[in-house]
Amino acid sequence: MTLSITRVEMPRSQYSIKCPHPMKPIGLTIHETGNIASAMAEISYMQGNNRQVSYHFAVDDTRAVQGLPLDRNGWHAGDGGQGRGNRRTIGLEHCYNWNGRTTTENDPVNNPKYQKAIANGIELAANLFIQYPEWGEPESGKNIWQHNHHNGKHCPQRIRQEQRWNAFVEAVKDRYNELKNGVSNTYTVKSGDTLWRIANNYGVSVDDLKEWNNLSGDLIRPGQELSVKGKAKPAAPQPVAQPSSTPQPAPRPQVTQLAIDGSWGPATTRRLQQVLGTPADGVISGQYRNAITNNIHSVRFGTGGSLMVREMQRRLSVRVDGYFGPITLRALQRRMGTPVTGAISRTNSAVVKELQRRLNQNRF
Repeated sequence: MTLSITRVEMPRSQYSIKCPHPMKPIGLTIHETGNIASAMAEISYMQGNNRQVSYHFAVDDTRAVQGLPLDRNGWHAGDGGQGRGNRRTIGLEHCYNWNGRTTTENDPVNNPKYQKAIANGIELAANLFIQYPEWGEPESGKNIWQHNHHNGKHCPQRIRQEQRWNAFVEAVKDRYNELKNGVSNTYTVKSGDTLWRIANNYGVSVDDLKEWNNLSGDLIRPGQELSVKGKAKPAAPQPVAQPSSTPQPAPRPQVTQLAIDGSWGPATTRRLQQVLGTPADGVISGQYRNAITNNIHSVRFGTGGSLMVREMQRRLSVRVDGYFGPITLRALQRRMGTPVTGAISRTNSAVVKELQRRLNQNRF
């Protein structure tokens, strides 16, 4: 994913108000703007007034806009003139999260913009961690904070309201590790290739390929170069080398990989719960298991629904009720890039196979 960054220079005449102190940043503070203005509008307003309020980046659905030098402080964390947030962190504001009356969660125009702004914010944050290797790996409370952590303000509003902070930090960490390890690469389309075949080979979804390459449809042509972020399937096992006489360190324990069998059992449920950050007991409900066994299209749980399903619905941008019905299932199938049928078969399910591949990469 390539993120466009527009840099708008802060006038020197405003330094004494907006960024008076030199700074060596130790991490990021994450915000949400509380309205539906674009990133450029946010930065222009911030630079154009004489209030002691300032932040380094605003991110919307199309780009990031930088309004402060990264080696100068901002006034964004509400923790005073000597506070860690204001004096030692880079402020990152996400746009399109609140329309003045309510969250944009059910807003068909602004909610997609917000979701894309969050995706762009994750990309920006991961790249900043690459830019500042001394920060280490993203970790909440160590080098990436909510505004709330500094002064108790309910910000970032939607991330907090929808309980997605841990998932946000994990997404930044996953993207950081991809960038650090050089996972991103390209693939040249060959005759007979399809997006489904390429996505399957690289362990990603068709929707991912479309997003990374700005594709509006499924048409690709031989010779076209596509950006693919997943790793290709491993080659056949190589002969094991003979042990040397030099003592070797004990191997690190490996996380058991899910079998790509298209059957949604307790192991798949447990891994999904781990990736989504919900209690990982491998159980959704008895009703769910019975429905999968009998190939029922709509599954309902007990009162309040499933915590795992609620978190999944948040990430799929559908109604959050904890019930795994056709709307949620279709959204999951679209997310995985598999046929959108609104049903899960008992065995050899395409959407479950794709989900299992992604979970083996610790992502949803």
